[in-house]
Amino acid sequence: MSVSLDSLPLRPLGLGEIFDRAVTLHVRNFVAFSIIALFLVVPVSVSGYFMTAGFSGVYRQAISQIEHPKKAAQAKPPIDIGEALRIDAVAGLQMLLLGLLGPFTTVAIAFGVARRYAGQRIDWRSAYLAALRRWPAVVAIVIVEACSVAGASFVGVVGIAMLAVIGMLVFKASAALGVAVIVLSVLLYLALIGLILMLLVAVAFMFYAVAVEDAGIGEAILSGFARIFNRSEFWRAVLVCLALFAVQLGIGIVALGLFGLFEFVMHSALLYAFAEGALQLLETTFVTILMAVYYFDVRVRREGLDLEASLERLANVPVPPA
Repeated sequence: MSVSLDSLPLRPLGLGEIFDRAVTLHVRNFVAFSIIALFLVVPVSVSGYFMTAGFSGVYRQAISQIEHPKKAAQAKPPIDIGEALRIDAVAGLQMLLLGLLGPFTTVAIAFGVARRYAGQRIDWRSAYLAALRRWPAVVAIVIVEACSVAGASFVGVVGIAMLAVIGMLVFKASAALGVAVIVLSVLLYLALIGLILMLLVAVAFMFYAVAVEDAGIGEAILSGFARIFNRSEFWRAVLVCLALFAVQLGIGIVALGLFGLFEFVMHSALLYAFAEGALQLLETTFVTILMAVYYFDVRVRREGLDLEASLERLANVPVPPA
């Protein structure tokens, strides 16, 4: 039996309000969202432990060689071919888990956010049932994500490389012009990173359309691009991407610090796996919630009445009995 809660107000939000609502949703529903995310975080963390443990000897020997360079020539190879292949296999398994489980976790968390917007409690079973029921659309969006990001990356990298080469050739004739071309290639590289982030936000909107609107494959894909790549939303989406990049950068710095602490100070790959898993749990839930709140904000601005109808439908979705 579902327990009715206060629904969240559907009104346009500023960027700061989007973050504030995401934090509030995360904190007040921490256990429910964490349970959903654990289905992804646990297997990924386990595979990450075996990968980190395989590299531990490499890291420690590298530090030893830096501290004692005279012994470097006598040191045995830190890793053999068999061990390297095993680590590569574990890394491949981890990427496969992220690719297979990640999209369904995203849809499940988005479904949970939508339930809270509708004034209903979050249940991990109904969230994953909703995600699994929509598996054809989820798989199709994953393919679109891979193709769009890979295509943009290929075209961008080739174009930037050509500009850099031209810049070096022109530099011989005109230093100023050569520097200008090289600077332009750097700016294009930064723009490429921004474009990829924008594509990932559009893909997230596709997943949310599947979760909230029960949209079909074509409708979800088209709406994801249309809601981000338009005149009224584009620059606002750029600001959201910059904020998201800052969040991810901060999490990456914390993860690097944890790695240094547990690998080089405490020499424990197991403790690092637990710490990394906890950090990944927070990252997965918060970033997905943040993007879901942004998705609702965009829809409120563009199609408020249709959004209310979607939430009313979700409020009537039964929760499996405990």
